[in-house]
Amino acid sequence: MNLEWAVNKAIALFGRYGFGNIGDRGTAIAVGQPFVENKVGNATQTNVELFYRFPISDNISITPDLQFIFNPNNNSANGTITVETPQGDGNR
Repeated sequence: MNLEWAVNKAIALFGRYGFGNIGDRGTAIAVGQPFVENKVGNATQTNVELFYRFPISDNISITPDLQFIFNPNNNSANGTITVETPQGDGNR
């Protein structure tokens, strides 16, 4: 779920919420397509995210993450951005 609010021409707020369940072990692929105003840029930014959850114990897991951002800032002239993020989370 995304929420976008243009407070005025210079300030905007953006929020995103997502949830899912991949079980004890799992691989997931997520594709995000931001809402795009047709007056902004010449292409549509697309985000692709890959991650795998490695449980270490009942309360700790490691979730490496790899992201590809195509047409950043809605501009086809911008190269693809690759982001690698090792992450850990604790189940409470």
